[in-house]
Amino acid sequence: MYRPTPFIRTLVDIFTSCILIWKNLSISKTEKVCQITLQPGWIRAEHTPLKSFTDDSSSLEILVQAQCKTIQFSHTLSRSDYYDSSKCPSNPTATYTMSYKVYAVHNLDDETDYYLVEQEGMYPFKNVCASTYKKSVGGALSKIQEYYGGHIVETCRPKNIMNAQHCHIERTSPSTTTTSTTVSVGLDINLAGSYSYSSADGHTASVSGGLNIKNDRSYQISDITISNQSEGSTPKAEWNYDFKRTISHFNFFSYGQVEIDDCALSARSTFVSESEWLFHVSKDGISGDELQLEASISVDLVSSRARLDYPCHTGCVHKTNNAQKSVVLSVKRPPVISQQK
Repeated sequence: MYRPTPFIRTLVDIFTSCILIWKNLSISKTEKVCQITLQPGWIRAEHTPLKSFTDDSSSLEILVQAQCKTIQFSHTLSRSDYYDSSKCPSNPTATYTMSYKVYAVHNLDDETDYYLVEQEGMYPFKNVCASTYKKSVGGALSKIQEYYGGHIVETCRPKNIMNAQHCHIERTSPSTTTTSTTVSVGLDINLAGSYSYSSADGHTASVSGGLNIKNDRSYQISDITISNQSEGSTPKAEWNYDFKRTISHFNFFSYGQVEIDDCALSARSTFVSESEWLFHVSKDGISGDELQLEASISVDLVSSRARLDYPCHTGCVHKTNNAQKSVVLSVKRPPVISQQK
C-alpha cells in the first residue's frame, strides 16, 4: 500500500490551506459589496409618519370620519408699501390657508359631545419678501428688510352654545414655548365610556370600550415664540406666534455705519403652524343641529429699516401691515343611537 512521504503530505496541507483562504476572501468580497454606507444627502428608505396613532381598534382618529374645512384669504401689498418700489415682487400677495379636521363623538353614558379639532396654517411669507437692500431714506443711509412675517394670531371658539357653562376645552396643544427649539404637538387622552359616531366609511357606529386620542408629533422651530392663550372656561382656543424681527448694530465700515441681523428665516419663507384641542359640550348645550365654530386669523407683515440714530448707535424702524379674516364653520353633531341593554 502506497504511503505518501512527509514532503507530499506537506504539499497537500499547503494546497488545502490555499483553497480555504481563497474561499474566505471570496465570501468577504461578497459581503463588502452588500454593505452600503449612506452618505450625507442620500435618501433613506425610511418614512417617519407625521402622526403616530394607536394601532388598536379604539383610536378615535382611525374610527371616526373627519369633517374637513378650509379657509383661504389673501394679504396683498402695493408697490407704495415698499421703501423702494423697484424692490417690490411682481405679485406681492401671500395667500394664507387654514385647514381644519374635526372629529365628533357622542358619549352614550352622559349624553355629552366631544369635538377633537386639528388645525394647520400655511403662511407663504416668501411671496411678499424683497431682498435686503440699501437706500437713503430721508437723508439717512439705511439698510432695509421687508416684508416678512411678524405676528400671527389664530383663534377658534364655539359660537352657538347656550352659555359658557355648557362647553369647555379639555386639553390644548402645543403649550407655550419661549427658548425651546422643538415644539411638541398632539394629545394623549383616554375617553372612557360608550360612544356613537360617524365612521370613516360614513356609517353610524358605536364603541363600548372607550376611545383613545394619541397623535403626538414634534417639529423644529427657530427664532419663534409660541404663546398658548387658550381659555378652557370661556371657551377659546388661541395661539400667538411671534417671529424674531430684524435688529441692527453699529459697524463703522458698513454702509451707513449700520449692520443688520436677519429676521427669523421662517418669516421670510413659508411657515406652517399646527395646533389641536378637544371641546366638551354638555347635553343640550348647542342650539341647532350643528356646532358653529368662529375661526379668526390675524397676520402682521413687517418692514424694517435700520439706520444710524447718532454716533455709534443704531436703531430699527418697524412698520406693520395687517390682514385678518373671520369665518363661521359649521360642523355636524355626532349621531346618537340607543344603547343595547
